[in-house]
Amino acid sequence: MLTSPCPAAWARPGRAVPVIAAVLGLLACKHELTRDPRVLYGMIRAEYAEQDKLLCPCEVDEGKYESIAECEARHALTDTELECYYRVLEASQDVVVESLQCTLGAEEELSACVQDVGCTTKDRLDCAIAYMLAIEPCTLPSVVAAKIEAECFGASTQTCEDGQIITDEMRCNGVPDCGDATDERLCPGRFTCKDGFSIPENWACDGDSDCADESDETLCAAFTCSDGATIPPTWVCDGEPDCDDGEDEDGCG
Repeated sequence: MLTSPCPAAWARPGRAVPVIAAVLGLLACKHELTRDPRVLYGMIRAEYAEQDKLLCPCEVDEGKYESIAECEARHALTDTELECYYRVLEASQDVVVESLQCTLGAEEELSACVQDVGCTTKDRLDCAIAYMLAIEPCTLPSVVAAKIEAECFGASTQTCEDGQIITDEMRCNGVPDCGDATDERLCPGRFTCKDGFSIPENWACDGDSDCADESDETLCAAFTCSDGATIPPTWVCDGEPDCDDGEDEDGCG
């Protein structure tokens, strides 16, 4: 495993809480060996190989994969795909370095964790939970991620109203990837907040603000109980009486 300049934080994790706390403490710790995206991504791939070496035998034994080779294929790239990946990262160096440094730190800690716990399913789950918390802030900028998917893997793309390119999968995924958030508007089954973020349609007017601007709870036609109390329309006929006299459940099929 590659050595990080960040302080060691993994003890033998018998429980999830200490592991997660350790990782959260590392989020502010940045990998400062290099700012070269090619080198950073190469180091990340070395961590993938380390993890496969540790985890694939466990996962084959558990029946998740038929062979070690099939398990390792999850991280496989052709030489052409890898060179394309490097090219895009280098062209966007100024905006990808922090993301790559963050990812490298998370991958190093995952490698250290799984090396320590072996094939114990519960402890590996603790490692996975801690990893998900650590990797969450490491996402590449959407414009770079879309370029990689389109140029290196042939993904279909769409053009935002501001001219930015995104992949089809970024459209209506609940996260504004276009600079103008147009990719999250008019999405089937989703409600678009005023700031462009979208949420599941049934989250609107449910009595809880899910949009940052609370726009999902404005202009909602509330149900008025006989005592004058109002409840969100989605609470009517939901199988639970919310008015004191239960009238919000009267006449429901």
